[in-house]
Amino acid sequence: RKKSRRGSGKSGSVTTVAILNYGFGGLCLLCSWGSVGFGAMIRDLFQRAAAQGGGQQLLLDPDVLMVIFMVLGVVYLILAILMIVGGIGLQQRKPYGRYITFATSIIAILLALFSCVSLVGNIIAGQGAGICGALFGILLWGGYGVFALITMIGSGREFE
Repeated sequence: RKKSRRGSGKSGSVTTVAILNYGFGGLCLLCSWGSVGFGAMIRDLFQRAAAQGGGQQLLLDPDVLMVIFMVLGVVYLILAILMIVGGIGLQQRKPYGRYITFATSIIAILLALFSCVSLVGNIIAGQGAGICGALFGILLWGGYGVFALITMIGSGREFE
């Protein structure tokens, strides 16, 4: 195996994945807080609209909608914790960092596949903003997932 210039034997790609884990972990943490706050705001907004007597039936009960956003917030929080802890493990070249990053990269690839399904649905519905959002999800999650997975597969020696 080729040594780096500093002679440490640490590859830059593993360090890059650690940095990406920190960045995506921070974004997931923000999304977690935003999801919980947005869920509460939407519930209050729908309840006010119903109280004003619009007389229209809502597709979802506002409380159910809030629970959906709360669950989404918890999922984002768990993913954020996993990514940040995985980044710390990768930076220190600990095996747990590699295992956690395997898991988070597979989750990211699944999120990219979900974005592909969303893309098809938005194309069929003709929703331009939804198409852009789905493409962004595919590129963001898919790019991270594939890069992290390939890096973790090829970097086993650094974690021994």
